Amino acid sequence: MCWLINYILDIAGTETTTHLLLRADNLQMAELAARRMGRTWWEGSLSGGDKDGYWTFHDGTVWFSGITMLDAREVDVLTGLKFLDIWEVSGQSDNLNINDDHGNAWEKVFR
Repeated sequence: MCWLINYILDIAGTETTTHLLLRADNLQMAELAARRMGRTWWEGSLSGGDKDGYWTFHDGTVWFSGITMLDAREVDVLTGLKFLDIWEVSGQSDNLNINDDHGNAWEKVFR
């Protein structure tokens, strides 16, 4: 299954939206991965805590704003446009692996 993940970033008072594609077996795994990605958006520790879908860092704030399951046609269109990063979720709910198409881990690549 493929999911469209939406975040809102606030950096120095300027809000932007960021979207990515996440391949996961089910909604629970996709949401767990999306929340972990938000919690680890910037390197270093959270400066303002970890609220439900909202994380404050020294560099800015990240909100997990949405998750949408895509059908095969939508996935084909979005992957064909090649402007969204695609991440693959594997493992168990207590030990997720989030990797790009080349097998690189989220925590190492995104920063």
